[in-house]
Amino acid sequence: MFGSKFLSLICICCALAGSGCATIVSPGPDYVFVTSVPNGATVTIDGRQVGQTPLNASINRRASTIAFSKIGYQTVTSGVPKEFNGWVVGNVFIGGIIGIIIDAVSENIMKVSGTISANLPKLESGDSQERPARPANNPRKQPIHDIPIFAFYSTSGIFKVYKLGEVIDQKRVNDHKDGSLRFMNLGKGNGKVLGNAGTGFVKVTQTKNSISFIESVPAGGTEHVFTVYDEWDPSVNGYKAIYHRTVNHIAANEILKTNYSGYARRAE
Repeated sequence: MFGSKFLSLICICCALAGSGCATIVSPGPDYVFVTSVPNGATVTIDGRQVGQTPLNASINRRASTIAFSKIGYQTVTSGVPKEFNGWVVGNVFIGGIIGIIIDAVSENIMKVSGTISANLPKLESGDSQERPARPANNPRKQPIHDIPIFAFYSTSGIFKVYKLGEVIDQKRVNDHKDGSLRFMNLGKGNGKVLGNAGTGFVKVTQTKNSISFIESVPAGGTEHVFTVYDEWDPSVNGYKAIYHRTVNHIAANEILKTNYSGYARRAE
């Protein structure tokens, strides 16, 4: 009883706003778990690489094709699976033909469904599969704004403890040197951190020569800032990168700051 009243209330709000129920309540994009056998396959959606399996991918409802590729295995391409968006039914309760039309035009009648998975057949002996094309001027370098996922490799770091504005302890650290800390650019100012504490989702800001991933938790005074600069270092085959982490221990009246220097590469 309560559920039907709640649905009716949402539908009325949609009608008053001149929009479809699905467009207002469930507009997308959809976050979908993508996996493959074997793991480590590169996932490409409508020609744009979004990461490697397994991953949680943000998929636009207009997306049509998804491809899985891995060296030594056949590439698998299929349509992006979709299912009916139940919120469209809300338009029917009040005869919202306009709402249905709006949902259809905005492509919110359908949504990306469940988990997407693929089995990649292993190439037989003698078969070949080309590696994904890279810029001809450098086998690894490309514009940083075109890179979907960065892997950070720290080369040095320093940890400091502040109390009442003064440093009371410090030490050298280097615990992100293996590239397991990764930052994913989801587009439209959104990103995600892989392999680190925190909420996972971050804001992304870009300038002509840099891209930054920022997570700020005001309640606890915690902040993570990862910045990649368009400065290529051929000696490490990577871009200049820095990572700052600040944690406010309110109970102890202490602020913990860790600053890392290093480089970033496109995560393969």
